[in-house]
Amino acid sequence: MASVTLDAIDKRFGDQHIIKNVSVDIRDGEFCVLVGPSGSGKSTLLRIIAGLEEVSSGTVCIGGRDVTQLHPKERDIAMVFQSYALYPQLTVRENMGFSLKLAKRPKAEIDAVVNEIARSLALDKLLDRYPRQLSGGQRQRVAMGRAIVRKPSVFLFDEPLSNLDAALRHHVRAEIREMYERMRTTCVYVTHDQVEAMTLADRIVVLRDGCVEQVGTPVELYDRPVNRFVAQFIGSPSINFFEGVAQVRGDQTAIRCADGVEIALHDRGAVHDGQEVICGIRPEHIRIGTDEGAHDIRVDARVKSGEFYGAETLLVCDTPVGPLAATGRDRQAYGLQHGAQASLSIQSANLHLFDRATELRLN
Repeated sequence: MASVTLDAIDKRFGDQHIIKNVSVDIRDGEFCVLVGPSGSGKSTLLRIIAGLEEVSSGTVCIGGRDVTQLHPKERDIAMVFQSYALYPQLTVRENMGFSLKLAKRPKAEIDAVVNEIARSLALDKLLDRYPRQLSGGQRQRVAMGRAIVRKPSVFLFDEPLSNLDAALRHHVRAEIREMYERMRTTCVYVTHDQVEAMTLADRIVVLRDGCVEQVGTPVELYDRPVNRFVAQFIGSPSINFFEGVAQVRGDQTAIRCADGVEIALHDRGAVHDGQEVICGIRPEHIRIGTDEGAHDIRVDARVKSGEFYGAETLLVCDTPVGPLAATGRDRQAYGLQHGAQASLSIQSANLHLFDRATELRLN
């Protein structure tokens, strides 16, 4: 196992500045996910770690060793690609053992390692098949098995589940996490899917336009996003936003919103009188119905749409402060139709505040 340290990484393609002074420390044995929208630079950063892209400036260290100028095969890494990258003319057995064959390992050793890894990935009955005879999920497991047999210091995953359907993604995602728990090898995983990031990662690196927005555990990013972008990107269904102005009267602070809605703050934080703010509230922190908590702010609403997920219902409503999405777990929410009147209660204790000008977190 090994740590991965990126220090002041810059990458340019001609006039395009793709990676901008990125510094990240990935701990030994950690499962780190690089996440961000398309064009954020996450795959380029992974390819820089792998040695498939040269840096314009900065250094890459793996296990404390500067590998910036080293060829990929000298970095002791293994990469699992989105496209599987299997040799079509080779069987599953031959694909998985290919790197060991190149290393001139004895055939008995290759067979023993391949058989062991194949059993752990439920591929032992498929060893004599060719890639064309496998499903997408089976091919991805073969690609993972081929990486595992090398026993590298670092595993790199480049959006390995994007070609799979939703049910299979969930299954293979669980297999990847199980593999990690068993081996505890450092993993760097790229995805644009924040749900994937939240369920797999020990820590997440959120990227936007080639810059690091925030690094933290899934809970840290969800509960305390550093800015509006992270708050909006992390979480499904997405967070609600509405605007307001801070009012400070002695030791009392409130946010005055549209149509006279006022939200008292229990933690003033860095808010000053007259400051324009963006309020964020996650759908699960809005109650549907008249059951209000002690510090909830009640608003009248009209239902625009509803989505039933079985365990809960997501309602999107028009309110005086703008559209709000709320989740409810009772059948009362499920029965509300388009145009119906509803009552929503905003849990003010769970309000996120961002400065309107900078979009940085305030509370």
